[in-house]
Amino acid sequence: MRGGGLNGLKIGLVTDNPITTIGGVERFSLGLIQELETRGARTLVYDRTVLHEYGEKWLDRWGFDISRRCWVLGVVASRLLAEAGADIIIQNGISGWSLRRLAQGIPRVVVHHGTWRGVAPNLLRPDAGIRNLIANRVLTNWQLGAIEKWTSGNATSVAVSPSVATELRDIYGLDSLVIQNGVELQQFVPGGQREARETLGLEIPAETVVVIFPGRVEYGKGSDLLSKLALRAREHLPEAHFLICTDREWPGWPSNVTFLTNLPHQLMPLAYRASNVFLFPSRYEGCSLSVIEAMACGLAPLLSDVGHAQGIPRDVPDLHDYILPDFLLESWWSRLALLIQNPDERKRCGVAARRYVEAHHSLEAMGDAYEKLILELIGGIR
Repeated sequence: MRGGGLNGLKIGLVTDNPITTIGGVERFSLGLIQELETRGARTLVYDRTVLHEYGEKWLDRWGFDISRRCWVLGVVASRLLAEAGADIIIQNGISGWSLRRLAQGIPRVVVHHGTWRGVAPNLLRPDAGIRNLIANRVLTNWQLGAIEKWTSGNATSVAVSPSVATELRDIYGLDSLVIQNGVELQQFVPGGQREARETLGLEIPAETVVVIFPGRVEYGKGSDLLSKLALRAREHLPEAHFLICTDREWPGWPSNVTFLTNLPHQLMPLAYRASNVFLFPSRYEGCSLSVIEAMACGLAPLLSDVGHAQGIPRDVPDLHDYILPDFLLESWWSRLALLIQNPDERKRCGVAARRYVEAHHSLEAMGDAYEKLILELIGGIR
């Protein structure tokens, strides 16, 4: 229920990456800004582009670039927030972590899209090498994890899913409010497959079953399993084609794979509509917007049992068999083959997926939750 409940409020949003570089956190930020401004607030966004005199130092070569940049971002943002007269600050993770010390007079909300200590074990392959494994443990797990806990001191922590809330409690002893991510249900809608394929320039026959994967091609996102599934499909299911939406083309993939690189976010609904199955074997997530967007577009999902997907089987029993608890090739292949070969099953799962998103992940519901929290923190509901 959008209204003017935040009229006149100045809300600072501090985030590391510019919101024009569309990743999950950036898409969250854009949606949040839209909802806050619809409710009458003025949002003040501070990202790394405000660091006009920031430069690399020798420390960065040793893995301190993220922590150092995010500290300096808080130093600069604290001055700009004070000049603007911000009423409240929202931080994405450790972005601007020095604000805990420098902006003590302003209420802060820290949004946790996951935890560094939760994601760290899932970043590297087991054979990554001892140096990389040690660096991951020291810099990601220990350093960034410690900063994450410190940042949340004297702030309200928001977890984007129950799984993240559990991590915050079990790893750091932090209590948090769960506000799950939402998407614009009028933008991400089913239908128009042929038109979508034509608009994107995909020369794929109408009868071809397209399996889409949007995300970084890396171990943490399950790229090793994805490549094995694509290779097996080329040999056994020629009616299937894989569409990978990512930052660049990668060599060595089979001929039944097409890369769509750096697709603007406003075109992502077309990529989903051009597809039939959503495949996402990620090893770690908080509340993946890609999962929500694809399901909103009515795609049959095949997901790993991580992040907010852990709750889908409970809420949507029809999708229980397609939320997988392991990363065994045979488990994924049997479910994927069923979806590729059975159009009725795809339709059944796609309808259930859309209903799930409508019930749990609308952008308006997310905006309502943040509006309520903000009004509570600044001293009462008006």
